Amino acid sequence: MAPASDFLENESIESAGATVESLANLALHNGSCKDPGAMVTELSNGLPVKKLGSCADGAEVSSGYVPYGITMVERKPPCIMGMGTANPPHLYRMEDFSALVKMANFNCPPEAASFVERICKLSGIKQKYTAVTANFIHDNFPNIYKFGEPSLDDRFALFATEGMRMAERAATEALQDWGGKRGDITHLITYSSTGMLSPAIDLRLQQSLGLASTVKHHSVSFLGCHAGVIGLRTAAEIALADARHRVLVVCVEVASVQAQNIDPGLTRLNNIVTLTIFGDGAGAMVVGQPGDEVRSMTGRPWFEIHRCRSKIVPESSNCITVNLTQHGLDANLEKDLPKKVGVNTGPFVDGLLEGFGLEYGSVNWAAHPGGKPILDMVEKCCGLAPDQLQISRSVLENKGNMGPASVVFVLEEIRKQGKNLNRDWTIALGFGPGISLEGVLLRNIYH
Repeated sequence: MAPASDFLENESIESAGATVESLANLALHNGSCKDPGAMVTELSNGLPVKKLGSCADGAEVSSGYVPYGITMVERKPPCIMGMGTANPPHLYRMEDFSALVKMANFNCPPEAASFVERICKLSGIKQKYTAVTANFIHDNFPNIYKFGEPSLDDRFALFATEGMRMAERAATEALQDWGGKRGDITHLITYSSTGMLSPAIDLRLQQSLGLASTVKHHSVSFLGCHAGVIGLRTAAEIALADARHRVLVVCVEVASVQAQNIDPGLTRLNNIVTLTIFGDGAGAMVVGQPGDEVRSMTGRPWFEIHRCRSKIVPESSNCITVNLTQHGLDANLEKDLPKKVGVNTGPFVDGLLEGFGLEYGSVNWAAHPGGKPILDMVEKCCGLAPDQLQISRSVLENKGNMGPASVVFVLEEIRKQGKNLNRDWTIALGFGPGISLEGVLLRNIYH
Protein backbone atom coordinates (compact mmCIF):
# COMPACT_ATOMS: atom_id res chain seq x y z
CA MET A 1 0.00 0.00 0.00
CA ALA A 2 1.27 3.46 -0.90
CA PRO A 3 2.19 5.67 2.03
CA ALA A 4 0.33 8.83 2.82
CA SER A 5 1.47 11.67 0.58
CA ASP A 6 4.48 13.45 1.98
CA PHE A 7 5.24 16.29 -0.37
CA LEU A 8 6.66 18.16 2.59
CA GLU A 9 10.04 16.48 3.13
CA ASN A 10 9.72 16.21 6.90
CA GLU A 11 5.96 15.83 7.25
CA SER A 12 3.27 13.57 5.87
CA ILE A 13 -0.47 13.41 6.20
CA GLU A 14 0.07 10.19 8.13
CA SER A 15 2.37 11.86 10.68
CA ALA A 16 0.10 14.89 10.82
CA GLY A 17 -2.77 12.60 11.74
CA ALA A 18 -0.77 11.09 14.59
CA THR A 19 0.00 14.58 15.84
CA VAL A 20 -3.65 15.56 15.75
CA GLU A 21 -4.65 12.41 17.62
CA SER A 22 -2.17 13.29 20.35
CA LEU A 23 -3.52 16.82 20.51
CA ALA A 24 -7.06 15.47 20.75
CA ASN A 25 -6.10 13.29 23.69
CA LEU A 26 -4.57 16.34 25.33
CA ALA A 27 -7.75 18.30 24.78
CA LEU A 28 -9.87 15.56 26.28
CA HIS A 29 -7.85 15.74 29.48
CA ASN A 30 -7.69 19.51 29.66
CA GLY A 31 -11.16 20.86 30.29
CA SER A 32 -14.75 19.74 30.03
CA CYS A 33 -14.40 18.25 26.59
CA LYS A 34 -15.61 14.61 27.00
CA ASP A 35 -16.81 13.19 23.71
CA PRO A 36 -14.19 12.54 21.02
CA GLY A 37 -16.68 10.94 18.69
CA ALA A 38 -18.67 13.95 17.53
CA MET A 39 -17.64 15.35 14.15
CA VAL A 40 -18.03 18.74 12.53
CA THR A 41 -17.68 18.53 8.74
CA GLU A 42 -17.57 22.15 7.60
CA LEU A 43 -16.50 25.56 8.73
CA SER A 44 -18.26 28.72 7.65
CA ASN A 45 -15.78 29.12 4.80
CA GLY A 46 -16.73 25.73 3.41
CA LEU A 47 -13.43 23.99 4.13
CA PRO A 48 -13.68 20.37 5.33
CA VAL A 49 -12.34 19.88 8.84
CA LYS A 50 -12.21 17.23 11.53
CA LYS A 51 -13.28 18.09 15.07
CA LEU A 52 -11.48 15.98 17.62
CA GLY A 53 -13.56 16.51 20.76
CA SER A 54 -16.82 18.14 21.86
CA CYS A 55 -18.18 19.56 25.04
CA ALA A 56 -20.48 17.56 27.34
CA ASP A 57 -22.22 20.67 28.70
CA GLY A 58 -24.17 21.13 25.48
CA ALA A 59 -22.36 24.27 24.38
CA GLU A 60 -22.84 24.86 20.66
CA VAL A 61 -19.71 24.40 18.56
CA SER A 62 -19.07 27.15 16.01
CA SER A 63 -16.41 27.81 13.42
CA GLY A 64 -15.34 30.98 15.19
CA TYR A 65 -14.71 29.40 18.60
CA VAL A 66 -14.42 25.79 19.64
CA PRO A 67 -14.05 25.58 23.44
CA TYR A 68 -11.55 22.95 24.59
CA GLY A 69 -11.62 21.41 21.13
CA ILE A 70 -9.15 21.19 18.32
CA THR A 71 -9.93 21.50 14.63
CA MET A 72 -7.69 20.84 11.69
CA VAL A 73 -8.27 21.38 8.00
CA GLU A 74 -8.46 18.10 6.15
CA ARG A 75 -5.75 18.24 3.54
CA LYS A 76 -5.67 16.60 0.15
CA PRO A 77 -2.68 16.17 -2.13
CA PRO A 78 -2.12 19.32 -4.20
CA CYS A 79 -2.73 18.91 -7.91
CA ILE A 80 -1.58 20.42 -11.16
CA MET A 81 -4.96 21.80 -12.19
CA GLY A 82 -4.00 23.57 -15.41
CA MET A 83 -1.05 23.81 -17.78
CA GLY A 84 -0.03 26.03 -20.66
CA THR A 85 2.94 26.35 -23.00
CA ALA A 86 4.14 28.85 -25.60
CA ASN A 87 6.90 29.23 -28.17
CA PRO A 88 7.92 32.24 -30.27
CA PRO A 89 7.27 32.29 -34.03
CA HIS A 90 10.72 31.79 -35.55
CA LEU A 91 11.63 28.19 -36.30
CA TYR A 92 15.24 27.16 -36.88
CA ARG A 93 16.03 23.75 -38.30
CA MET A 94 19.43 22.71 -37.07
CA GLU A 95 20.82 22.08 -40.56
CA ASP A 96 19.90 25.68 -41.39
CA PHE A 97 21.38 26.83 -38.10
CA SER A 98 24.75 25.23 -38.84
CA ALA A 99 24.71 26.84 -42.31
CA LEU A 100 23.87 30.21 -40.77
CA VAL A 101 27.15 30.50 -38.89
CA LYS A 102 29.04 30.07 -42.17
CA MET A 103 27.56 33.28 -43.57
CA ALA A 104 30.10 36.02 -44.17
CA ASN A 105 28.53 38.52 -41.74
CA PHE A 106 28.78 35.98 -38.93
CA ASN A 107 32.60 36.23 -38.99
CA CYS A 108 32.88 32.63 -37.87
CA PRO A 109 36.31 30.95 -38.11
CA PRO A 110 36.26 27.76 -40.22
CA GLU A 111 37.23 25.65 -37.21
CA ALA A 112 34.27 27.00 -35.23
CA ALA A 113 31.87 26.41 -38.12
CA SER A 114 32.93 22.75 -38.21
CA PHE A 115 32.45 22.50 -34.45
CA VAL A 116 28.93 23.98 -34.71
CA GLU A 117 28.04 21.52 -37.46
CA ARG A 118 29.24 18.61 -35.32
CA ILE A 119 27.35 19.84 -32.23
CA CYS A 120 24.16 20.25 -34.27
CA LYS A 121 24.38 16.63 -35.47
CA LEU A 122 25.11 15.23 -32.00
CA SER A 123 22.71 17.41 -30.00
CA GLY A 124 19.57 15.33 -30.53
CA ILE A 125 17.85 18.53 -31.69
CA LYS A 126 16.23 18.80 -35.12
CA GLN A 127 14.68 22.22 -34.64
CA LYS A 128 14.06 24.94 -32.08
CA TYR A 129 12.12 28.19 -31.77
CA THR A 130 13.63 31.62 -31.19
CA ALA A 131 12.10 35.00 -30.40
CA VAL A 132 14.73 36.91 -32.41
CA THR A 133 16.74 35.91 -35.48
CA ALA A 134 20.40 36.39 -36.24
CA ASN A 135 19.55 38.71 -39.11
CA PHE A 136 17.37 40.86 -36.85
CA ILE A 137 20.18 41.16 -34.31
CA HIS A 138 22.72 41.91 -37.07
CA ASP A 139 20.59 44.70 -38.52
CA ASN A 140 19.41 46.31 -35.28
CA PHE A 141 21.87 45.47 -32.49
CA PRO A 142 25.45 45.38 -33.79
CA ASN A 143 26.74 45.48 -30.22
CA ILE A 144 24.95 42.18 -29.48
CA TYR A 145 26.06 40.66 -32.75
CA LYS A 146 29.73 41.42 -32.23
CA PHE A 147 31.45 39.15 -29.74
CA GLY A 148 32.43 40.73 -26.43
CA GLU A 149 30.72 44.11 -26.90
CA PRO A 150 28.76 45.62 -23.95
CA SER A 151 25.14 44.75 -24.68
CA LEU A 152 23.42 43.68 -21.47
CA ASP A 153 20.98 46.60 -21.47
CA ASP A 154 19.80 45.83 -25.00
CA ARG A 155 19.50 42.12 -24.22
CA PHE A 156 17.32 42.81 -21.19
CA ALA A 157 15.19 45.23 -23.23
CA LEU A 158 14.55 42.49 -25.79
CA PHE A 159 13.77 40.07 -22.98
CA ALA A 160 11.20 42.47 -21.54
CA THR A 161 9.26 42.45 -24.81
CA GLU A 162 9.69 38.88 -26.00
CA GLY A 163 9.69 37.22 -22.59
CA MET A 164 6.51 38.90 -21.47
CA ARG A 165 4.78 38.00 -24.71
CA MET A 166 5.49 34.29 -24.22
CA ALA A 167 4.89 34.32 -20.46
CA GLU A 168 1.47 35.89 -20.90
CA ARG A 169 0.47 33.36 -23.57
CA ALA A 170 1.52 30.36 -21.47
CA ALA A 171 -0.12 31.75 -18.31
CA THR A 172 -3.35 32.53 -20.15
CA GLU A 173 -3.48 28.99 -21.53
CA ALA A 174 -2.88 27.51 -18.05
CA LEU A 175 -5.63 29.66 -16.53
CA GLN A 176 -8.06 28.64 -19.26
CA ASP A 177 -7.10 25.00 -18.81
CA TRP A 178 -7.75 25.32 -15.07
CA GLY A 179 -11.11 26.99 -15.66
CA GLY A 180 -11.29 28.95 -12.40
CA LYS A 181 -11.68 32.67 -11.84
CA ARG A 182 -8.53 34.73 -12.20
CA GLY A 183 -9.40 36.55 -9.01
CA ASP A 184 -9.06 33.25 -7.16
CA ILE A 185 -5.33 33.00 -7.92
CA THR A 186 -3.75 33.68 -4.53
CA HIS A 187 -0.05 33.28 -5.40
CA LEU A 188 2.07 34.03 -8.46
CA ILE A 189 5.67 32.81 -8.88
CA THR A 190 7.81 33.46 -11.95
CA TYR A 191 11.18 32.06 -12.98
CA SER A 192 13.67 32.99 -15.69
CA SER A 193 17.38 32.45 -16.20
CA THR A 194 17.71 34.66 -19.28
CA GLY A 195 16.40 38.02 -18.08
CA MET A 196 15.82 40.27 -15.11
CA LEU A 197 13.39 43.18 -14.95
CA SER A 198 12.07 45.74 -12.51
CA PRO A 199 9.12 45.83 -12.18
CA ALA A 200 9.66 42.10 -12.46
CA ILE A 201 7.77 39.54 -14.53
CA ASP A 202 5.40 38.74 -11.67
CA LEU A 203 4.17 42.32 -11.33
CA ARG A 204 3.80 42.74 -15.07
CA LEU A 205 1.83 39.51 -15.33
CA GLN A 206 -0.43 40.51 -12.44
CA GLN A 207 -1.47 43.54 -14.45
CA SER A 208 -1.63 41.98 -17.92
CA LEU A 209 -3.56 38.91 -16.72
CA GLY A 210 -5.95 40.87 -14.51
CA LEU A 211 -5.07 39.03 -11.31
CA ALA A 212 -6.15 40.40 -7.95
CA SER A 213 -4.08 43.28 -6.57
CA THR A 214 -3.74 41.26 -3.38
CA VAL A 215 -2.05 38.28 -5.08
CA LYS A 216 1.09 37.19 -3.23
CA HIS A 217 3.92 37.22 -5.71
CA HIS A 218 7.63 36.85 -6.24
CA SER A 219 10.01 36.51 -9.16
CA VAL A 220 13.21 34.43 -9.20
CA SER A 221 16.02 35.10 -11.69
CA PHE A 222 18.97 32.96 -12.81
CA LEU A 223 18.07 29.90 -10.75
CA GLY A 224 18.73 27.41 -13.55
CA CYS A 225 17.11 24.66 -15.59
CA HIS A 226 15.68 22.90 -12.52
CA ALA A 227 13.54 25.93 -11.63
CA GLY A 228 10.45 24.40 -13.26
CA VAL A 229 10.48 21.49 -10.81
CA ILE A 230 11.41 23.82 -7.93
CA GLY A 231 8.40 25.96 -8.88
CA LEU A 232 6.14 22.90 -8.81
CA ARG A 233 7.48 21.88 -5.40
CA THR A 234 7.12 25.40 -4.00
CA ALA A 235 3.57 25.69 -5.33
CA ALA A 236 2.65 22.33 -3.76
CA GLU A 237 3.93 23.47 -0.37
CA ILE A 238 1.97 26.73 -0.63
CA ALA A 239 -1.17 24.85 -1.71
CA LEU A 240 -0.78 22.44 1.18
CA ALA A 241 -0.97 25.30 3.69
CA ASP A 242 -4.54 26.26 2.75
CA ALA A 243 -7.07 24.50 0.54
CA ARG A 244 -8.14 27.87 -0.85
CA HIS A 245 -4.70 28.64 -2.28
CA ARG A 246 -4.36 28.62 -6.05
CA VAL A 247 -0.79 29.10 -7.23
CA LEU A 248 0.17 30.20 -10.73
CA VAL A 249 3.76 29.25 -11.66
CA VAL A 250 5.27 30.72 -14.85
CA CYS A 251 8.67 29.85 -16.33
CA VAL A 252 9.96 31.74 -19.37
CA GLU A 253 13.27 31.58 -21.20
CA VAL A 254 14.44 33.71 -24.13
CA ALA A 255 17.84 32.20 -24.75
CA SER A 256 18.06 33.83 -28.17
CA VAL A 257 18.47 37.31 -26.65
CA GLN A 258 21.38 36.04 -24.56
CA ALA A 259 23.09 34.11 -27.37
CA GLN A 260 26.77 34.93 -27.69
CA ASN A 261 28.40 35.18 -31.07
CA ILE A 262 31.33 32.86 -31.64
CA ASP A 263 34.63 33.94 -30.15
CA PRO A 264 37.02 34.57 -33.08
CA GLY A 265 39.87 33.33 -30.88
CA LEU A 266 37.99 30.09 -30.07
CA THR A 267 38.72 30.51 -26.37
CA ARG A 268 35.12 29.85 -25.30
CA LEU A 269 33.79 26.74 -27.00
CA ASN A 270 31.04 26.47 -24.38
CA ASN A 271 29.38 29.50 -25.93
CA ILE A 272 29.01 27.47 -29.13
CA VAL A 273 27.35 24.63 -27.23
CA THR A 274 24.86 26.92 -25.47
CA LEU A 275 24.23 28.83 -28.71
CA THR A 276 23.28 25.53 -30.31
CA ILE A 277 21.20 23.64 -27.73
CA PHE A 278 19.07 26.32 -26.07
CA GLY A 279 15.68 27.35 -27.45
CA ASP A 280 12.98 29.78 -26.37
CA GLY A 281 9.75 28.85 -24.61
CA ALA A 282 7.43 29.41 -21.66
CA GLY A 283 5.47 27.04 -19.45
CA ALA A 284 2.85 27.71 -16.79
CA MET A 285 0.96 25.64 -14.20
CA VAL A 286 -1.91 26.23 -11.78
CA VAL A 287 -1.52 24.24 -8.55
CA GLY A 288 -3.93 23.77 -5.65
CA GLN A 289 -5.80 21.28 -3.52
CA PRO A 290 -8.89 19.94 -5.33
CA GLY A 291 -11.98 21.77 -4.16
CA ASP A 292 -15.51 22.59 -5.26
CA GLU A 293 -14.38 23.61 -8.73
CA VAL A 294 -13.10 20.06 -9.29
CA ARG A 295 -16.40 18.50 -8.28
CA SER A 296 -18.18 20.77 -10.73
CA MET A 297 -15.54 19.90 -13.38
CA THR A 298 -14.64 23.52 -14.07
CA GLY A 299 -11.17 22.84 -12.71
CA ARG A 300 -9.72 19.44 -13.55
CA PRO A 301 -6.59 18.22 -11.81
CA TRP A 302 -4.25 16.31 -14.07
CA PHE A 303 -1.52 15.24 -11.67
CA GLU A 304 -1.59 14.73 -7.90
CA ILE A 305 1.64 15.76 -6.19
CA HIS A 306 2.63 13.11 -3.66
CA ARG A 307 6.28 13.68 -2.84
CA CYS A 308 9.03 16.24 -3.50
CA ARG A 309 12.77 15.79 -3.03
CA SER A 310 15.95 17.82 -3.49
CA LYS A 311 19.58 16.78 -3.42
CA ILE A 312 22.82 18.66 -4.03
CA VAL A 313 25.53 16.43 -5.51
CA PRO A 314 28.78 16.85 -3.56
CA GLU A 315 31.81 18.36 -5.31
CA SER A 316 29.86 19.33 -8.43
CA SER A 317 29.50 23.10 -8.09
CA ASN A 318 31.67 23.79 -11.15
CA CYS A 319 29.70 21.52 -13.50
CA ILE A 320 27.14 24.21 -14.38
CA THR A 321 28.04 27.87 -14.00
CA VAL A 322 26.63 31.08 -15.46
CA ASN A 323 28.20 34.51 -15.15
CA LEU A 324 26.35 37.75 -15.80
CA THR A 325 28.69 40.04 -17.75
CA GLN A 326 28.44 43.32 -19.63
CA HIS A 327 28.21 41.38 -22.88
CA GLY A 328 25.49 39.00 -21.65
CA LEU A 329 25.43 35.59 -20.02
CA ASP A 330 28.51 33.37 -20.12
CA ALA A 331 27.51 29.76 -19.47
CA ASN A 332 29.88 26.87 -18.82
CA LEU A 333 28.94 23.19 -18.89
CA GLU A 334 31.68 20.76 -17.84
CA LYS A 335 32.32 17.59 -19.83
CA ASP A 336 31.53 15.31 -16.89
CA LEU A 337 28.10 16.88 -16.30
CA PRO A 338 26.11 14.10 -18.05
CA LYS A 339 27.95 11.37 -16.14
CA LYS A 340 27.46 13.04 -12.75
CA VAL A 341 23.76 13.58 -13.44
CA GLY A 342 23.34 10.00 -14.65
CA VAL A 343 25.05 8.18 -11.77
CA ASN A 344 23.25 10.26 -9.15
CA THR A 345 19.77 10.10 -10.65
CA GLY A 346 19.09 6.46 -9.72
CA PRO A 347 19.68 6.79 -5.95
CA PHE A 348 17.78 10.06 -6.01
CA VAL A 349 14.75 8.50 -7.70
CA ASP A 350 14.89 5.60 -5.24
CA GLY A 351 14.02 8.10 -2.52
CA LEU A 352 11.13 9.46 -4.56
CA LEU A 353 9.61 6.02 -5.08
CA GLU A 354 10.33 4.51 -1.66
CA GLY A 355 7.25 3.13 0.06
CA PHE A 356 4.92 3.48 -2.93
CA GLY A 357 5.54 0.02 -4.39
CA LEU A 358 6.84 1.61 -7.59
CA GLU A 359 9.87 0.76 -9.73
CA TYR A 360 11.74 2.59 -12.48
CA GLY A 361 9.85 0.69 -15.14
CA SER A 362 6.40 1.34 -13.69
CA VAL A 363 6.47 5.16 -13.91
CA ASN A 364 6.65 7.77 -16.66
CA TRP A 365 9.87 9.79 -16.62
CA ALA A 366 9.42 13.54 -17.22
CA ALA A 367 13.16 14.24 -17.16
CA HIS A 368 14.46 17.68 -18.00
CA PRO A 369 15.63 17.51 -21.64
CA GLY A 370 18.93 19.23 -20.91
CA GLY A 371 20.70 17.56 -23.82
CA LYS A 372 21.08 14.19 -25.52
CA PRO A 373 24.19 13.18 -23.50
CA ILE A 374 22.32 13.81 -20.23
CA LEU A 375 19.28 11.80 -21.29
CA ASP A 376 21.52 9.02 -22.62
CA MET A 377 23.36 8.75 -19.28
CA VAL A 378 20.13 8.79 -17.24
CA GLU A 379 18.72 6.02 -19.42
CA LYS A 380 21.92 3.97 -19.21
CA CYS A 381 22.56 4.39 -15.47
CA CYS A 382 18.94 3.70 -14.51
CA GLY A 383 18.43 0.87 -17.00
CA LEU A 384 15.33 2.46 -18.50
CA ALA A 385 13.35 1.15 -21.43
CA PRO A 386 13.76 3.35 -24.54
CA ASP A 387 10.17 4.56 -24.40
CA GLN A 388 10.47 5.96 -20.87
CA LEU A 389 12.49 9.00 -21.95
CA GLN A 390 10.90 9.24 -25.38
CA ILE A 391 8.75 12.25 -24.49
CA SER A 392 11.72 14.13 -23.01
CA ARG A 393 13.70 13.29 -26.15
CA SER A 394 10.84 14.46 -28.36
CA VAL A 395 10.67 17.84 -26.60
CA LEU A 396 14.44 18.22 -26.95
CA GLU A 397 14.30 17.17 -30.60
CA ASN A 398 11.57 19.63 -31.56
CA LYS A 399 12.08 22.54 -29.14
CA GLY A 400 15.64 22.37 -27.82
CA ASN A 401 16.51 22.96 -24.16
CA MET A 402 14.09 25.66 -22.94
CA GLY A 403 15.46 25.71 -19.40
CA PRO A 404 12.86 25.42 -16.60
CA ALA A 405 9.95 25.69 -19.04
CA SER A 406 10.95 22.35 -20.60
CA VAL A 407 9.45 20.16 -17.88
CA VAL A 408 6.01 21.73 -18.45
CA PHE A 409 6.20 20.78 -22.13
CA VAL A 410 7.10 17.21 -21.14
CA LEU A 411 4.26 16.94 -18.59
CA GLU A 412 1.83 18.44 -21.10
CA GLU A 413 2.72 15.75 -23.63
CA ILE A 414 2.39 13.01 -20.99
CA ARG A 415 -1.07 14.35 -20.23
CA LYS A 416 -2.01 14.33 -23.93
CA GLN A 417 -0.94 10.70 -24.33
CA GLY A 418 -2.75 9.77 -21.12
CA LYS A 419 -3.73 6.16 -20.67
CA ASN A 420 -1.87 5.13 -23.81
CA LEU A 421 1.32 5.22 -21.73
CA ASN A 422 -0.06 2.44 -19.46
CA ARG A 423 1.51 3.92 -16.34
CA ASP A 424 -0.36 5.49 -13.43
CA TRP A 425 2.55 7.49 -11.96
CA THR A 426 5.06 10.03 -13.26
CA ILE A 427 8.27 11.45 -11.87
CA ALA A 428 9.30 14.97 -12.89
CA LEU A 429 13.06 15.56 -12.70
CA GLY A 430 15.10 18.76 -12.94
CA PHE A 431 18.86 19.21 -13.09
CA GLY A 432 20.48 22.55 -12.34
CA PRO A 433 23.51 24.33 -10.92
CA GLY A 434 24.86 22.70 -7.81
CA ILE A 435 24.53 20.08 -9.29
CA SER A 436 21.08 20.18 -7.76
CA LEU A 437 18.62 17.37 -8.45
CA GLU A 438 14.93 18.17 -8.04
CA GLY A 439 12.16 15.59 -8.20
CA VAL A 440 8.40 15.38 -7.81
CA LEU A 441 6.33 12.18 -7.71
CA LEU A 442 2.99 12.60 -9.44
CA ARG A 443 -0.06 10.36 -9.71
CA ASN A 444 -1.71 10.63 -13.09
CA ILE A 445 -5.40 11.56 -13.17
CA TYR A 446 -7.32 11.14 -16.41
CA HIS A 447 -10.85 12.32 -17.15
